[in-house]
Amino acid sequence: MNDGSSAETVQSIFEARYLEEYLDFDRLRTAIAHNPRILSSEMLKADFGKTAIGITNFGKLYNTFFRPRFAETGIDVTELAYEIFKEIDSGRLTNVYIDILDKDVDEDIDVGKAAEYLNRKYNSNIDVGLKRVIEGKHNGYNRIIDFSAPRSNSLSIPAVFIKENHFYALFSVATEFNDKLETTIATVDVDLDRGIVIVKARNNPAVNSAINRSEAKTKIPNCPDMAFGPDWLHKFAISVVLGRALALKIRPHNIGAEKMKMYQMHTELVQAVLKRPMEQLENKTHLHQKILSHVQEICGLNRGLYANDEIQQNMVEHIFNIYLSRFITRSFSETKLRNGAKENGAFGFANTIAFSGKNYGSGKMKSGGRAKPLIGNELYFDVKQSLEENKQIAQWNVSWFDCYLYEDDTLTAGHFCNTSIRCEKDLFKVVFLKHKLDSIMIHRVTEKLLNYLVREDEKK
Repeated sequence: MNDGSSAETVQSIFEARYLEEYLDFDRLRTAIAHNPRILSSEMLKADFGKTAIGITNFGKLYNTFFRPRFAETGIDVTELAYEIFKEIDSGRLTNVYIDILDKDVDEDIDVGKAAEYLNRKYNSNIDVGLKRVIEGKHNGYNRIIDFSAPRSNSLSIPAVFIKENHFYALFSVATEFNDKLETTIATVDVDLDRGIVIVKARNNPAVNSAINRSEAKTKIPNCPDMAFGPDWLHKFAISVVLGRALALKIRPHNIGAEKMKMYQMHTELVQAVLKRPMEQLENKTHLHQKILSHVQEICGLNRGLYANDEIQQNMVEHIFNIYLSRFITRSFSETKLRNGAKENGAFGFANTIAFSGKNYGSGKMKSGGRAKPLIGNELYFDVKQSLEENKQIAQWNVSWFDCYLYEDDTLTAGHFCNTSIRCEKDLFKVVFLKHKLDSIMIHRVTEKLLNYLVREDEKK
């Protein structure tokens, strides 16, 4: 499959100033400096290093260093645009959606036809010359550098391309807010080998509010019939970019199964946090056996309890959890709980959970802070039995250890990234509750979630 990655040159100034807020300039500058397809000689690298000193944004660096050199040095502008795309894709797009294609992708996927459709439908306001250049690209296009912000209350798509058997797209929406043009963007990444779809979107409250107060979104072709926000951007990506342009469908979400997978994930994390307190309590007191003896004695004295072995065991666990809860809250700080989880191989810990059940109704329980494991809340054990009966979790927060995310065991359990995970009818979503992200962090989180969502026994 041709990935359309051959070099091309442009002479325009940097038009995409609206994207500066999505770029970590220092990180982008470092990535460029280490990419030999962009800086292909030691002389170019040296010149780049000197020129970049004192420059604090990419637009100035582009106009100062790259633009004057394109004609004579053969710098691969396509590769430069790809580095910009990657930086945007891993920076401030904190709402991440995971979908799975309904079937294997045909090797003859027509990205050129998809690009032509999206360009014609959504890029009507761009420069005529640029539009003509895009129309000639049979393998898609990445013109992030050349696209200025969309006009107010409109959507544009500056990138649709394939690279290393991934289909990528980026689209942006703009509107006026307090006499200023505000934008929000989303990216699409389809792993054509694995059939995995990742959509990332920014939540920009200013744009959401302004568009939802007006009729702006209804002027966008094939507009999703829902309130504007990150979920709208995800819906547009799935229904238009994948559905209409690429003729691809995603597998319908089985919300019941996904809730059960999140319960399994939660259970494994809780077991890792509980392991040390449970062992210490049991080793000191042999409490399980003592409780069981008392329960059996009482049930034997009163046959009217009708307590078979299973009921008696449930009674034992319930009483044991009362002691365990008090032992944890009196003897284990949040630091001890986190350290224990890390030592037991956990990738993080839960700190918030939405629960429902026949005995406890429904609600949300918090640990008291993102740094504190949920079991540190004495009330957790009051709803633990309900969770075990229901075996489903629709929404919860997980703090992921940095030592897991970056595979660096020297990092302590006090360093972590907090996320919120939601299972809904038409989406599975993780929100990174952190301003600054990176590609490694996002990849490790999504891959772990996929390990639960697509277990080996279900891959057919």
